[in-house]
Amino acid sequence: MNLLTVFLPCLFYFEMNTHHGFYAGSIGALKLETARLSLEKVDVYTNPGEAKWIKEVVEKIKLYSKKGDTILALPLNPVFYFLSDRVNPTPYEWVLPGMLEEAKEKKLVEILKNRPPKIVVYVDIAIDGKEERRLSRYAPHLHRFLVENYFFQEKVGFFQILLPKNSPLPLDF
Repeated sequence: MNLLTVFLPCLFYFEMNTHHGFYAGSIGALKLETARLSLEKVDVYTNPGEAKWIKEVVEKIKLYSKKGDTILALPLNPVFYFLSDRVNPTPYEWVLPGMLEEAKEKKLVEILKNRPPKIVVYVDIAIDGKEERRLSRYAPHLHRFLVENYFFQEKVGFFQILLPKNSPLPLDF
């Protein structure tokens, strides 16, 4: 029994740091998190691709909006509100499958109609690889609002930059 008490935690430590399931600050994560992301509000090491994309997305947010403007990051990227000093117009930090019943989703769309975001940062992913867990499927009213009111401007990594259909492009574009 004493051997198991010592062996199992050691096995867990070894597995989590060398093969898979890295957690923040682990030895294994340190091997992957090699790029420095240094912005006004953050100075961390992360995955090289993510560091590049996050920096570029924050630059795009600053290009298409100004401090204090509303933006929307979907389905799960609330860090952009913090990094860009922009405001989330909704009471939700993210919109995930099963989170909103239809009435609440329609209320969310009404909030967005009354306070439309200057930019939408959207990642079109099938969460867990399941197509029914794609925003267009689990939040159809929200997705329809985006399609009717925003156009695709550009893509940065996985992130799509959507702008209002009635907005002029910035002068320095």
